[in-house]
Amino acid sequence: MQPGGQLTITTDVENYPGFVSIQGPELMAQKKLHAEKVGAKIIDDEIKSVNNLRILISIDLDLLSRFLEKKIRKKVTGIIVKSTEAQELKVDGVFIAIGHAPNTGIFKGFVEMDEQGYIITKPGTTLTSKAGVFAAGDVQDKVYRQAVVAAGTGCMAALDAEKFLES
Repeated sequence: MQPGGQLTITTDVENYPGFVSIQGPELMAQKKLHAEKVGAKIIDDEIKSVNNLRILISIDLDLLSRFLEKKIRKKVTGIIVKSTEAQELKVDGVFIAIGHAPNTGIFKGFVEMDEQGYIITKPGTTLTSKAGVFAAGDVQDKVYRQAVVAAGTGCMAALDAEKFLES
């Protein structure tokens, strides 16, 4: 996983407030610039393993596909599905989404996860099974997996971490 998460390799982002359409890398560059302007220090590093109980996880991922190059402009009448043999399915519309597994492998055995690898958090918070460890974005959200949701839970994680550090 590179800094900035899935959005850094996503093409058209059309579901992020404030932008009709923006390229993922451009959105992440603007977020970085904004953070730096308000005094944030960006540390460009990668976590290889976890053995410390005080880790803040704030991963901003997006469900959009970098492989989507053209938008569907005409009425959809069917799609061709290929597995072992091609088959045409009659449809009226298509919802394009390419799933991805949460990038949580380094946390296996460290925090509680579900069978799909998502980090389990206390409902309504970003608290994990380890005190001082917080999860945000697609590593704990298997339902919506949208950039705006990841940004919101990132904010929640920061507030939960602040509360933890003050206690």
